[in-house]
Amino acid sequence: MNLHLPLSVWALSISAFFLNCASVIVFGCSPILMIEVFGLRDVDAGILEGTVEGFALAIRAITGVLSDFLGKRKSFLLWGYSITAFSRFLLAPSMAIESVVLSRFMEKLGNGLQASPREAFIGDVTPPSLVGRGYGLNKTFSMSGSFVGSGIMLFIFLREKNFNVRFLLWGTAFLTLFSVFVLFFGVKEQTILQKSPKPPRRFSWKTQWNAIVTDIHEFSWGFWKALGVICLFKLGYFSGTFLVCLLRNSDASFFGVSLHNQFGLASAVFLLVQNLACALFAYPLGKFSDQMDRRFVVGLGLVFMMISLLCFGLGASPYALYMGIVFYGLQMSMQGALLALLSSTMPPHLRGTGFGLFFLASGISIILANQVFMRNFVDWFGLSISFLIIFVFVCVALFCLPFVPRPSNAVRS
Repeated sequence: MNLHLPLSVWALSISAFFLNCASVIVFGCSPILMIEVFGLRDVDAGILEGTVEGFALAIRAITGVLSDFLGKRKSFLLWGYSITAFSRFLLAPSMAIESVVLSRFMEKLGNGLQASPREAFIGDVTPPSLVGRGYGLNKTFSMSGSFVGSGIMLFIFLREKNFNVRFLLWGTAFLTLFSVFVLFFGVKEQTILQKSPKPPRRFSWKTQWNAIVTDIHEFSWGFWKALGVICLFKLGYFSGTFLVCLLRNSDASFFGVSLHNQFGLASAVFLLVQNLACALFAYPLGKFSDQMDRRFVVGLGLVFMMISLLCFGLGASPYALYMGIVFYGLQMSMQGALLALLSSTMPPHLRGTGFGLFFLASGISIILANQVFMRNFVDWFGLSISFLIIFVFVCVALFCLPFVPRPSNAVRS
């Protein structure tokens, strides 16, 4: 790994390690509460998880614009991490499904507040020739935290099938609180250099809206083409809860221990395999994208996604399911290259707005994928056929990728 990356990127990545370690445990335990304690159907739990994820992506659009307008990123990171910590202190003692749902939405609100400023911050402080590595490092630490969290879940559920998940959820709350302290003390605020000094003007919603529209006009066609490909790709995204349900209802086992009808254990195994595949390859693929055409690495990720969907749709054996989960994790490992590709098409002083637009478009696509496509496809055709249908969206995204202009890997900042 390149030790010349800014210290703030390292601190942000370390903070993400602890945050994601807690997040993956919450992701694995929340469906247990919803399905086994409060009686929701598998499909309803999957739709809820996918919807709150889409909600978070939409929130990121607003914070991206605001972080550009205010010229600061760290405040949004702190608010986002803090709200996420509060949501987990709310989830642990929850005694009704309404409080679980509220907690999940609050967590995604916190995630939405910090996501666009985080990606923009990495682009702001990282040298252009290392930006793929910067995003790759952050993704590696994030997914390593997820891997450790899923390992903790797996260890506990293998030892004690009737383990009290609330005790585990209390641990995630304090772990998230620790990540807030790492962020507060380790990340230094970066002043965003504006393209030209803007004269002070009286605040009005009309003025601010006109300013946003003017800023959006500064984005090149290369940015909009890249965003269109990403939207098609995100139409193929679905909640990981669907995969956990698929694994739980199969004949799969983990080192001789059956996963059938064991939601907690199936969640832990799915997250462990997925996050390990992503953590191992996120930084290498980010570094690789710094040395060649980033579109090639992004295309490789789309191919990984297509293979995983084929495994889920056509494979009836546990081996096919495990292979699908591995390739699903591998496609996540190219997210650093995807963010670097998108960042290189943005005006440097509007990275927050650019990532906000990215997350807004992604959020709309993911909400459509879960609330419209998966909800109806599962009822009409079953889960396996649904994976094959959304495979088509990823194929179209791969076909359109060459039409995105090749970006320079040495953009000016």
